Amino acid sequence: MRIAIFSETYLPTPDGVAHFLSSFTKELAKMGHEPHVFTTGRLTGEDADKEGYVHRFKSIKFPLYQQYRISPEPFIGALRTVKKLDVDVIHIHTPFFIGTAGFICSRVLEIPIVGTFHTNFLDMAESISTSMVFRGFVHFAWKYSRGLYRRCDFLTTSSGITAETLQRRLRREVLVIPHGIDVDKFSPTAGTVDIRGRYDIPHDAAIVTYLGRLTLDKRVHTILDAFVAVREVRKAFLVIAGVGPERGSLEERAKGLGIYGDVRFTGYIEEVEKVSLLRQSSVVVLVSKADLVPLVLVEAMACGTPVIGSRAGGIPNLIKDGKTGLLVREEDPKELSQKILDILSRDDLSGITDGARDYVLHNFSTRVAAREFVDVYRRSLRLR
Repeated sequence: MRIAIFSETYLPTPDGVAHFLSSFTKELAKMGHEPHVFTTGRLTGEDADKEGYVHRFKSIKFPLYQQYRISPEPFIGALRTVKKLDVDVIHIHTPFFIGTAGFICSRVLEIPIVGTFHTNFLDMAESISTSMVFRGFVHFAWKYSRGLYRRCDFLTTSSGITAETLQRRLRREVLVIPHGIDVDKFSPTAGTVDIRGRYDIPHDAAIVTYLGRLTLDKRVHTILDAFVAVREVRKAFLVIAGVGPERGSLEERAKGLGIYGDVRFTGYIEEVEKVSLLRQSSVVVLVSKADLVPLVLVEAMACGTPVIGSRAGGIPNLIKDGKTGLLVREEDPKELSQKILDILSRDDLSGITDGARDYVLHNFSTRVAAREFVDVYRRSLRLR
């Protein structure tokens, strides 16, 4: 099958959807299919030569969050390319200009279309700003995506909890297909970068890690507050890896709490360092409120590293409390510090880490996701 994948976000944008789509397209190609990615931006030099299956459109930085780009006019170019490629199935992953271009191609060329819901816009309303302008944009984005996704032949999401919510709001069937990772790349033996040496962390100190966007909805401030109590009991360093508009605020908070010397802000880290960081961490923490099934937790679990997540969004679909990790309330630093100390005080964590890796291998590998999506593509072809 020739599959056209439409997404506003794709590598080198550093987010979970981009990384999933990168490994997902590779897996589709291994299965003998021909994926084509339609996305934003243009690459130059050596990187451009490696992207024969990626079709990029002129774009600008998204004013409300400049880590992301939008492409205001991909429609005619996308239509011509999809027609020339003789695409069998269209798969949209974002509802904005690029996703709309995919939808138009589906309608004009009468091609089956599958939609995947990645982002709960309403829950991430605080992600960038609390301004009325941003809140207005979020509500528009939700209404627009609701109309777009409702008209797809099939709609999927990665979380059972999110699927139930979408089914109520959209009044249609929503399939659950967990978004996988490369389980060969993320493993208990992977990674060659010495994280302690790179960030000056003593060998007798525990490493508590957050990796992701630095935005309000991720509740990184709560992790800082919890780390104050952790540091009073254990020798530990907090690694905050990622980029985003809250970087400055987080650094100021760490200074105000008196823990700045034991916090490492790494900024964006490359994939090879990311694998090493997740594997060498003592515990990986994510207490966000808007994530469906965050890949960073899946990746940490595949590396055999204990994880702590919030009882919010789709995270409880991933973490089985006490079996594959620990769950906490997303805005409770006291409970979070207790759970971190619980992990750091245990001599044997194999009961949790082995169960977590086994759960990921059977449910969250890219191979599993690719097989399930191909089955949906075939079902959509039979409908037409």
